[in-house]
Amino acid sequence: MVTGSHSPNDYQGIKLRQADGGIGSDEIYEELERAIPSDPTPERGAIETCDFLTRYFDHLYTLVDTEAIAAAHLKVVYDPLYGSASRYFADLLRAMGVDVVEIHGVTDAETDETHPEPVEPWVDDCECEVLAQGAHAGLVNDGDGDRVGAVDERGHFVSAQKVLALVLAHLCVNRGMTGRVVLNQSSSVVTRKTARMLGCKLNIKPVGFKYIYGEMLKGDVLLGGGAAGGIGFASHMPERDGLLTNLMLCEAMATMGMPLGELVEELEGACGHYYYARRDVRLDQEIIEMLRTILPGLNPPVIAGRVPSSVSHMDGLRFEFADESWLLLRPSGTEPVVRVYAEAQTIEMRDELLGAGCAIARGDFG
Repeated sequence: MVTGSHSPNDYQGIKLRQADGGIGSDEIYEELERAIPSDPTPERGAIETCDFLTRYFDHLYTLVDTEAIAAAHLKVVYDPLYGSASRYFADLLRAMGVDVVEIHGVTDAETDETHPEPVEPWVDDCECEVLAQGAHAGLVNDGDGDRVGAVDERGHFVSAQKVLALVLAHLCVNRGMTGRVVLNQSSSVVTRKTARMLGCKLNIKPVGFKYIYGEMLKGDVLLGGGAAGGIGFASHMPERDGLLTNLMLCEAMATMGMPLGELVEELEGACGHYYYARRDVRLDQEIIEMLRTILPGLNPPVIAGRVPSSVSHMDGLRFEFADESWLLLRPSGTEPVVRVYAEAQTIEMRDELLGAGCAIARGDFG
C-alpha cells in the first residue's frame, strides 16, 4: 500500500502486507530488503487493475447481524478524515439500514489542514456534527481506515481504548465468544480490567501490532489492540480493521438498545473512570538513541512525588502505582520522538505523571 496512514497527507510511505493480510515479521522485511537492489533498475512489472473492494465489503456484511442493526434505526455521523474509506463505508452502513451523515468525505480546501488521526482535536468537527444531527454516535477512522475513534451522543470523544473494551464486552457477553486478548504495553487499565472481568486470558506485548500479529498466528486469540487505536479480530484476519470495529460498535448499540454514551457509562460503572493521554517529545535523534540505551537501567525511586509499586523495562520504561495509575516512556521506532503515556483516575494526576515522564525524556532523571 502507498499510504500516509494517520500522518498528514503530504507524507507518503509504503506498507507491505502478506497474503493473510498481516504485517509480517522482522525477518520477512529483512529478507525483502536484501532482495531489493540498492540501485534502481529499468525493469517494471505488469500493472493489473483489481477490484478488492466488492469482495471485502461483501465479507464485512457477513460478519455482523445486519437485521439487528437495521431494526435499531441507528443514526451515526461518519468521519473518514478525508481518508481511503471516504464514501465507501458510509454506503455500506446505509445498505445495512443505518442513517448516515458523512463529513470530511470529499476533498476540499480544508483537506491540507486536517491531520487524519482519530483523536482530539481532529475529531472536533465530528463532535459538533453528532450534536447537530442528534446522532446515536460518531464513528471516525484514520487515513487508511485501520484505526478508530468515536464520539458519543453527547458530543464527547470516546478513545480507541474504550472502544476496544466495549467491543470485547460485546463479543463475550452478547455473542458468547471466548479467547485470549492481546494488548500492547501502552494499553489502558480499562481494557485490561474488562478482559479480566470477562474471564479472558490477557497477554501484554511490546508496542507495535507485529507482536499482536505473532500471537494471532499461534491461535486462540479473540481480539488484539494496538496503542494507536488499531483493533484486530483474529477470526477475520491477523491485522487491524477500523471498518469492522465500527460495525461491531453499531451491532453493540443495536443489540443493547443503547446509544454509545450509555454503553460507555455501563463500562465505566464496572471498571471505574480513568483518564488516558499521550504526549510526544520531539528530540534530536542522537539524544533519543542515548535515552534508548539508558532506559533499560533506569529506575527512579519516586515519580511525581509517588513511589512506583512496579517497574517494567519490557518496552521503554513503565511505572505502575498502587492506585492502578501508570506512566510509560518509549522512544518511537518510526519518528524522532519519545512517546509518553499516562493514565490515572483524575486528570490532574494524569497530567502530573505526563509532566514527569516528559522531564525524564528530556534528560531530567531527578
